[in-house]
Amino acid sequence: PEPAVCAHAVDLLERAGEQAIESYANGEAVKLFGEALKMESLLGAGEWRRRRARWRRHLADANNRLGRIPEAIDNALGALVDLDRPFPSDKL
Repeated sequence: PEPAVCAHAVDLLERAGEQAIESYANGEAVKLFGEALKMESLLGAGEWRRRRARWRRHLADANNRLGRIPEAIDNALGALVDLDRPFPSDKL
């Protein structure tokens, strides 16, 4: 697909995902942000890091609300990595 078309699709998926999060349509939010992540990976641009982190944070919230704790943790940790803030691996 053409990059401009992919970028526009990602914008639309992001907007729809944010509306789903706001209305507690968590299953729909997981689907939309998951599609945004797949589409963004086709673009391969580093400029998407902050947006990708926000999507993963939303995915963590939506998965947590759905009781999908392992997926919520994976997405929360992925968001930290996207922001160059990986969770410390040392145990307290």
